[in-house]
Amino acid sequence: MNFNGKTICSNTSQTSSETEISPFKARLNQRLIYLGQQFSHINITKLRHIQLTSTQTLTYFCWRYCGGWGDRIRGIVSTYILAILMERRFIIDMQYPCNLSHFLVPNLINWTPQYRTDRQNTSLKLDPMHHPYAGQLYKNISTIDMNKLWAKYDQVFLTTNGDYVAAALQNPFFRSIKSQINIHSSHLTQQAIFPFIFELLFKPTSVVIDTIDPLLRKTSQNLNKPILCMHIRLGQNPTIPKDEKLSFRQFLAQDMTEFIDRNLRQSYPSIFITTDSHKIQNDIYQHYNNNLVLSIAGPIIHIDRYDKRRESNRTRYTGFLK
Repeated sequence: MNFNGKTICSNTSQTSSETEISPFKARLNQRLIYLGQQFSHINITKLRHIQLTSTQTLTYFCWRYCGGWGDRIRGIVSTYILAILMERRFIIDMQYPCNLSHFLVPNLINWTPQYRTDRQNTSLKLDPMHHPYAGQLYKNISTIDMNKLWAKYDQVFLTTNGDYVAAALQNPFFRSIKSQINIHSSHLTQQAIFPFIFELLFKPTSVVIDTIDPLLRKTSQNLNKPILCMHIRLGQNPTIPKDEKLSFRQFLAQDMTEFIDRNLRQSYPSIFITTDSHKIQNDIYQHYNNNLVLSIAGPIIHIDRYDKRRESNRTRYTGFLK
């Protein structure tokens, strides 16, 4: 099936040869061990069986505006939960503004797009982000037999940034499959199950690993210690057309650094900073020393809301990577 989705930005970077142990991979391994302990009850064999044997599919589909990275991840996790409860093979088809596979590839669940092309194949395309039936879709996922509703569709394509996790997991028609997968009552929200689903679906490409490793080598002596993350969004970013200024956040960075210095500095030897403001980033570097602060170099650009007439393919790719 062809939706004329095009990858706007392409990978023009070269990855370095792996000549030493990757600190990022070491941290990922630690994280996997931790999550394996926290979610050891979940029947991964059942999840993989669904993915390998199902002839019907449910695709998270992004070919135009789909929201920022957080919106997309929320939509992906929601779509995956719905897919496993409906026992459909899960696919991610995200080619806008860059093909997702430049940065993330399948881990334990192979979500690579593979569509049936036989003439008898039937499909349904749903885009609640751009159409007014989002509320009805949420109600359906919460209360009715979705397998019966979509039974005649071999392929369902869903473009969403909605959180359907709690709604789907509490739907009584999914009680049997939920029991087979063995999802505990403490993991019935996106916040609770997100870490497990993200690691189940994704692992970073060498491009991402080669970008993060130099940062972590700065803190190699603190491999087993957590990193404090600061996310500061002020608004009115010059790279985002019509971006609103969030005036109530103008002193956010100062408030955050004061809170960190007062309560957290002894527990977190490193601070990762991401922001839509170059000034804020520079201020944080001046407040702390360079060995303490971690940040990815490159342009500040919104994954969706960028100036398509001004930003080059290289800028889009580098901004997405950052």
